[in-house]
Order: sequence, then structure tokens, then C-alpha cells
Amino acid sequence: MKSKRTTPLSQRGINTLAQSGKPENKKTPICLMGKGSEMTNTATLKKNANKKFITQKTALGLVDASKNKSGASEMKKKYWNSWHCLRKVYTSNGLKYGKYCKNRSCTVCSGIRKAEIINRYYPVLQQWPDPHFVTLTSKSVSKRGLAKRMKDVFRAFTIITTKHRKKRNNGLPGTLKGIKSLECNFNPKAHTYNVHLHIIVPDKSTADVLKTEWLALWTKNGTWDKVLATPKAQNVKKVWDKEGALVELIKYSSKIFTDPDVMNKTNTLVNKTVYMAALHNIYQAMKNLRIFERFGFNLPKQESKEPIAINQTTDYDLWYYHHKALDWVNRETGEVLTGYTPDYNLVELFEKRTDTELE
Repeated sequence: MKSKRTTPLSQRGINTLAQSGKPENKKTPICLMGKGSEMTNTATLKKNANKKFITQKTALGLVDASKNKSGASEMKKKYWNSWHCLRKVYTSNGLKYGKYCKNRSCTVCSGIRKAEIINRYYPVLQQWPDPHFVTLTSKSVSKRGLAKRMKDVFRAFTIITTKHRKKRNNGLPGTLKGIKSLECNFNPKAHTYNVHLHIIVPDKSTADVLKTEWLALWTKNGTWDKVLATPKAQNVKKVWDKEGALVELIKYSSKIFTDPDVMNKTNTLVNKTVYMAALHNIYQAMKNLRIFERFGFNLPKQESKEPIAINQTTDYDLWYYHHKALDWVNRETGEVLTGYTPDYNLVELFEKRTDTELE
């Protein structure tokens, strides 16, 4: 079944890929796995095409930036897998099917993962009486200290939660619970990386305990015996928009688009830059770490998962992603799937403001 929202490729200003002659009516039967995704929303289709565009541009930049770096072979494979994510899709009966790479560097898969987390955790967050958003951070480090700092951040948080779990086991008030995620930002002026945790907790008292315990570990006479964290660098604020706070918590673990001057941040793409070498360093350091997780509570049990649906059919269309069309193309008809055109500022950013060396 062809989508009504497709656009002839010839109208996009590039050569059509349509084959000559009438398309064959007989198609080889295929098995479509899973439930598929709805294709009724044009805006959603174009949003997916936008994510695919960003992913491909970023993946190529990351491959280029990771050249000649030790231990980068595994990461390169992941970058190429991201580049090939959803290389082809099938459409049938108003649904879209495809194979996903599930890599952190893939904007398409990150968006899917974000939606899944919101669906699972938002009902829990709604039950919390006075949720607070906590940011815990420490002194920025150079690329050489990045991997160790991430491990130390995890270690510090484990020390805090273990301490309070033992209190609870001894019959004392000590329950700490919440949802946390790891994030890392790059400062292009100082050439440093700031590793920090974003956390949502049920109430202010839990937030204050986390901040106090964190500072005790990272300041003088603490576990590391150095001043690596200051009170003013930590942040505790009341959550007024629970869904918005959850979205903020599970945003990308590293920002793809960075302000050249971190003290003058903007919400537009006009002045931003993509620092590919720094982005690779962050992904490399995050390898094998759990970026998002809960602590101190269990999620409600999910109903038993239904078996993966398998639908054998000959009623389908096959679309291949074409990097010049910036869209999925039906090779039989020359149509494109979404009619997506990237924003001028986004194109200019990848063409003129991408740095593969600064780290």
C-alpha cells in the first residue's frame, strides 16, 4: 500500500531513480516483524527523516574524527551501523517497518528509546508528591581524565545509595529513590569535559540529602581528598512540569550541537558547532556504562510481552534511503516517502561548522 504523502523524486530537483517500464505486479512474499509504526502523521514522518539526516551526518563525522585513535575500531563499527540504520523500510497497510541499530550515536534510535522510557516512568513520576530535579557535578577534566571521571561519578553515587540502603536495613530512615541519567558536555574554549548526573527524586528532603552527601565525597577530607565539587555548581529545583522534567532527564547523554562559548548559550543552530572529536571521546568513555537507571524502587510489573508479530505478505512497498534525496525512495516508482527538506541552518551547520579535531 503506497502512502498518500509520497512525493515524486523528480520534483525534488534531482534525478529520479524510477526504473523504466511498468513495475512488476508480482512481489516476493516477505515476513514483516513487529507491530510497525503508524504513517498517518506527515509531521512525524518528516521528523524521522530529520533524525536520519542528523544521524548520517554525525556518523560520518565521528568516523572521520576517530581515525588513528587507539581503541576506536569498535566505536567505528557502531558509527557505521548508525549510518546504515533504517537503510531500507517496508510499508504495508499504513504501517512502516525497518531494522534499527539501537546505538547511542543514532538520533533515530535515541528518540525511540526516549519514548519508551517516558511511557514506563511517567506513571511512577505522577505519584511522587513533590518531585525535585537535582544536578550533581564535579570539576571538569581533560580528555585524558574523562573515562576515569565517569567511573568515579558512578562510584560516588553508588557509595551514597549503598550507605543509605544499609541504614534502611538497620531500621533507620534511609531510603533514597529516584531516576538518574549521566550526561557529559564539552567546553571548546577550555578543551574540558563536564561529567554530571541529572536526577529526579520524590521530594526536596531526598534532593538535599543527595547534594549534601555528594559534596562530602568530592570536597576536601572526602573520599578523594580534593576540592572537586563546590556547592554553587550543584543544583536543586522543584519540578513543576513532571513530563517536561522527565524529557529533560532522558535527553541525549551528550549534546551533538555545542555553543562555541558555553557562557553565551543560544537556543538556535545559527552559532552552534559540532565538535566530532570531542563527541567521539564522550561516546568512547560512556561505553559499557548504564546512562539511564532508577534507584531505590522497582517499576510496576509489566504484563507478559506478546510474541513478536510476524506477518507474511506480498502487499508492501520497499523504500531505500538515498543520501542525496535525504529521504527513502521507492525504486519502482521514483517516489520519496516523506517529502522532507532539511532546515537551511542545519545544513549549513554540518557543512561549515563541523570540527573533527578540537578535543
